[in-house]
Amino acid sequence: MLSIIFYHGDDKWDIPIHLKDMLEYPQEIKDLFNDYHSIIIDLKELNEEEFQVKSNQLLIKYGKMIFENGKDPKIFEEVILPKDTALVLAAIVNSKELFLSIEESNKEDIEMCRQLELLKEDGRIEGEIIGERNALVKSMKKIMSRFNYTIDEAMDFLEVPQTQREEIQALLVN
Repeated sequence: MLSIIFYHGDDKWDIPIHLKDMLEYPQEIKDLFNDYHSIIIDLKELNEEEFQVKSNQLLIKYGKMIFENGKDPKIFEEVILPKDTALVLAAIVNSKELFLSIEESNKEDIEMCRQLELLKEDGRIEGEIIGERNALVKSMKKIMSRFNYTIDEAMDFLEVPQTQREEIQALLVN
């Protein structure tokens, strides 16, 4: 087993990297003990110029930028990365949404600024949908209370589409 940790914290890494340093065990089993260790890669200590492979240079450069500045699309203006490099970058910064967004793209070169803007727009749209759904649930509760309606009667009154009824009912029950 090999653990590789891409560390990006402000302080220097000071957590044990060897399994034997994390556990207490009798000295008698020392020779029988498998000592797994982790490889710690501290992004802020890496110099992208020391890497020979261009994609590795890009990962270090933009990984640092993301950790220093957040996922602001402005830092990626005019940045185009190969899809596999963009996927690794999304994994390093632990952004499942960005990873899936890049993975779904049918392009081999990814415009990172555009990808992050799309991700922001998707989040905004999802927020609007959640807000509308929550408002509908709130309205249904008021109608059910005020008019003593059942869930189905309130849904009929508010003309909730059949496709949304099961989801709304689940939200009302919880």
